[in-house]
Amino acid sequence: VLGADLVTAASREGLRRLAAARSHVILDTETQVVSAFTRDGDLDFGTSSMVAAVRDIVGDAALDCVAANALATRLLGDAIGANALLVGFAYQRGLVPMSAAALEQAIAINGVRVEFNQRAFRLGRALAHDPTRFS
Repeated sequence: VLGADLVTAASREGLRRLAAARSHVILDTETQVVSAFTRDGDLDFGTSSMVAAVRDIVGDAALDCVAANALATRLLGDAIGANALLVGFAYQRGLVPMSAAALEQAIAINGVRVEFNQRAFRLGRALAHDPTRFS
């Protein structure tokens, strides 16, 4: 599971789709602003409890937490790179049954910010290989 949206990934429906024996979750640990935030600026998303809910199902070994939006913003200049970063991270962990070349070609065929998205994909791979490099 690529949990690009923590709130959705840890929702009742999202959790229902996970199974300890077969699920691996790459989770962006940053919450996105939701409409309720416009009514309550002090809204507590309960990030740690959402991550814990996922962890309770899949276990520590099958959960990777990544601050993808923050990393994409800091290293690429735009949070929109978070999704490609997560795909690269999952690929490097051996969770995407395609070649890196095929994934980069798919990004090229899509034709949207190709160089940026390929860079984000490669950044995700590097992050999975050496997380301390980006601390």
